[in-house]
Amino acid sequence: MIALHFFAFLFLNLQAFGRTSRFIGLSALIWRAPLHVGICSLPPRNFQPLDVRGVGGTNTLYIALISASPKADWALNPAAALVGALPLLVALVR
Repeated sequence: MIALHFFAFLFLNLQAFGRTSRFIGLSALIWRAPLHVGICSLPPRNFQPLDVRGVGGTNTLYIALISASPKADWALNPAAALVGALPLLVALVR
């Protein structure tokens, strides 16, 4: 994921791919942490793919909203609430 981040950021200055490469690069960094935690959890039976998808998905949604348009301000507060609430919920359930 870190290599994908650096590869995507190589294309930041290109007119056609700037926003897309920024989204891909930031999403790769966001997904690295939950995947690392899920893979390294001991014992492996505690690994829950749904937890990883939920935490990574909410963070990716937030980055997508920021990258999409400054006109998406109305959606940033609910997305930010998910970014904080979902990991807390996962921790409390586990």
